[in-house]
Amino acid sequence: MTDLTPNAVRMAVLDNDQDSYALLDGLTVQPGQAQLVGFLDPDGDVCDQLARLRPDIVLLDGDDLALAAIEKTEQITLANLPVACVLLWSKEDTRQIRHAMRAGAEDFLIKPLEAEQVGAVCSEVLAMIRERFPLGWGGGGSRAGHYCQVTGLICAKSGVGKTTLATNLAVLIAAETDRRTALIDLQPGYASVLLNLQPSRPLADALQFGEGLDQEVLRAFALGHASGADLYTWQLQPDFREPYEVHPDFLQAMLQVLAAEYDHALVLFPRLAGESLRALAIMDDVLVVTTGSDLLTLRDTRIFLDTIEDGYVDKENIRIILNRYERAHGFSQEDVERTLRRKVAAVVPNDYEVSSASINLGIPFVTQHPRAGLAQGVRNVAAALTGATLADPEEGRRGFAFFGKK
Repeated sequence: MTDLTPNAVRMAVLDNDQDSYALLDGLTVQPGQAQLVGFLDPDGDVCDQLARLRPDIVLLDGDDLALAAIEKTEQITLANLPVACVLLWSKEDTRQIRHAMRAGAEDFLIKPLEAEQVGAVCSEVLAMIRERFPLGWGGGGSRAGHYCQVTGLICAKSGVGKTTLATNLAVLIAAETDRRTALIDLQPGYASVLLNLQPSRPLADALQFGEGLDQEVLRAFALGHASGADLYTWQLQPDFREPYEVHPDFLQAMLQVLAAEYDHALVLFPRLAGESLRALAIMDDVLVVTTGSDLLTLRDTRIFLDTIEDGYVDKENIRIILNRYERAHGFSQEDVERTLRRKVAAVVPNDYEVSSASINLGIPFVTQHPRAGLAQGVRNVAAALTGATLADPEEGRRGFAFFGKK
């Protein structure tokens, strides 16, 4: 197998006769060249193996009945994996072909394989699968029928509690649902401080792996929290001598890998501008935009929303959270919505005493003060994002309104 190139079309094979597939490496498959990424173990879980290899196309030998190619094709289809299945036979059998198509196969090939024929068929099925799964294995790809939700969190102006909200959400989702949760902090180590963790390796070091980025590489950068959440930290601390960068292509590649490992990934963005805004296009599930209720923050938030809705993020995927809200020190929710020209999805109250103690101790307030109105607000945000039913520590006490008024 050759090294992967940026335009590689990744291909996997299920066949005991591995010698017949040397022609795949370097084969022209529009819009790039094929790269053979591995052979599947017939006795292993086909969906788990595909999640690890992340191919665009899998070739399955239909002649060897022990391989159960049609059955495995059906498993891949039911799991909704972003991979095209192509069945192989030594002779054309209408009944078998019909059976395979019902199972979800995109096409078939007759052996012996010829480069031109394989290239043409694979180019067609690749176009079909990429139309159906535009982001491939990333930004909400599936893993053995398992959906990985990707939630981004960002703000237009600092000081609105975005990092505090993100860390408490990650802890709550990991601790009180059955979701494996990752928090990816693209800021200079802020989330690690709030979680009282000390990462030793910045995620930025993973840039050197390029196309070799995989689960094994990324595990070395994960730092586990007692709640069950894993933290990935882009930069360990601020460096005021260098401009701060976000790498959209790396982020997408990382999410493609993590989709096979986690059920929910929360991406904590720094403030973005210019080319870095491309990173938001990956957020095809939900992008949470946090704002305060003071005039300067509302002005910047409105301009930011106008910008990202113009070609970066579908406005239907944006959720505005009015965070650290105190009616006495700012506009009402109606004033905020009128200023932003958009509806607020959620209101989370301010509680300086609870939040400052949480930050200074490195203990999320959703665990330290679960009955506080602030914690109740975040609890309901988590429930709304995940669709999970979370136990209410104190029935009837709410600090939050979702698509409604308090």
